Amino acid sequence: MKLKSLVGVTSLASLSMLLPLAANAATPLFDQWSVTNGTVNPSACQSGFSCEVLTDGNGFLQRQMIETATGITYIQTVITDVNASGNPSALGYRDESFVRLGSSNGILSHQIMSQTDSSGTFTSSTALANGWANPSPNAANPNMTIQQCFRSDCNTAPNSDFDNTFTMLLISDSSGNATDRSMTIDQSVGLGGTDSQRFLLQQRQGAFTTSGGSITLTPTSFDTNGNPLNGGQVTWVAGNDVMVRWIGQRIDLGAQGVSQFGFEGVVNNTTDATGVGASTFSTTSTGITTGTNGNGYAEPFDWHSVFGTAPTVP
Repeated sequence: MKLKSLVGVTSLASLSMLLPLAANAATPLFDQWSVTNGTVNPSACQSGFSCEVLTDGNGFLQRQMIETATGITYIQTVITDVNASGNPSALGYRDESFVRLGSSNGILSHQIMSQTDSSGTFTSSTALANGWANPSPNAANPNMTIQQCFRSDCNTAPNSDFDNTFTMLLISDSSGNATDRSMTIDQSVGLGGTDSQRFLLQQRQGAFTTSGGSITLTPTSFDTNGNPLNGGQVTWVAGNDVMVRWIGQRIDLGAQGVSQFGFEGVVNNTTDATGVGASTFSTTSTGITTGTNGNGYAEPFDWHSVFGTAPTVP
């Protein structure tokens, strides 16, 4: 590993509180590099910056970037596999971060991993943008994004083999406490032939619950007196913590026809301390399809756009 005799990164960090913050600073760009047999080759310095490599080694590079107009200094760190070769998007692992000197806190970083074997492809990515890197986080630009996928092709929609995807978006306050959250868990399993099952969980909280709304589930189970054992309505206002779960299953029984099962549950965690909410099921339908209930969906199910597109079985 080679080390330039400029200023150690630790020394630079210790000077950070002595440098004033500047307005309208440009944001450094990710993936402006390639690697050849472990040697990380930075691209031409980003427009508006002067750059100098501080440290490099097999699968590692640390570079200083100074914005010409403001004098703001960033320390860029790139880490990838030993002896790796290729552009960032073609690598199995890459970790890149930018730390800005002169800021009390903050980091801009992403880490991406991808592995493929005979069973499929697993991908995982984590992106951070807080402090100076994201002074006004919102639902379109959260502080943290976590995505994981196991699928034959993670760039396509769920298929009928096996798919498992997880996505979480977080917005944090100045103390680093998560105040707003969006979470999606989506799993599809092929059961042979055209048989398939899918599970979907969607949770929205804070800035991700963009508006008030409601979901009304029709009861499908009753006691001996005719009183409903399921169904009900869950309402929320903007900012509430609301979660919906759905399961759909379709099995071809040959001469006996197609067996279908669907389940949906919804709960407002902000107002319902029990966490029970409302739920319903159907033995004749799997999907949340267009219908004539109050929100335009077929009974007994319901949906709301705050949770994205209504799910179907692959």
